[in-house]
Amino acid sequence: MKKVLITGPEATGKSKLAQQLAQHFNSEWVEEYARTYLNENGPEYSRSDLDRILHGQLDLIQQAERRQEECLFCDTGPEVIYIWSKHKYGVVSDEIKRASNQILFDKVLLMNIDLPWEDDPLREAPSLDERKIIFNRYVSFLEERGIDYTLISGSGLDRFSSALSVLRC
Repeated sequence: MKKVLITGPEATGKSKLAQQLAQHFNSEWVEEYARTYLNENGPEYSRSDLDRILHGQLDLIQQAERRQEECLFCDTGPEVIYIWSKHKYGVVSDEIKRASNQILFDKVLLMNIDLPWEDDPLREAPSLDERKIIFNRYVSFLEERGIDYTLISGSGLDRFSSALSVLRC
């Protein structure tokens, strides 16, 4: 099975692209567990909640892996929790560090911050300057670990076409 990670800062179209690709390839996509967790527990969270969110995300990925045979599209992975913990709290738990270094994907699509910000009660970083900082954290995270990624830019169909051009499911 080929696992595709769709990652990047808030409001970059990760969920939409994951759904589009899964539909196109008649496959499954794994939702971002943080949304479920925050919708159930409220938008306020602590650093320790990030470990629970990590476990929820990993559980969703593992469940989908058991059902899917060809291609699986993941709307975020442990790297999102790592980067957010580092950005918001300045530290990352050992559990999150370990998970972000062990989970492997066959293809990584990094979503650019070139879409307009969309308000959402669960989003926290609307300023373009802060979004640039967070985006650069993603680039650094991927490059420091030698993870090959494709930058996905543009709007609407451009993002989808760019993703399709690098995927072979």
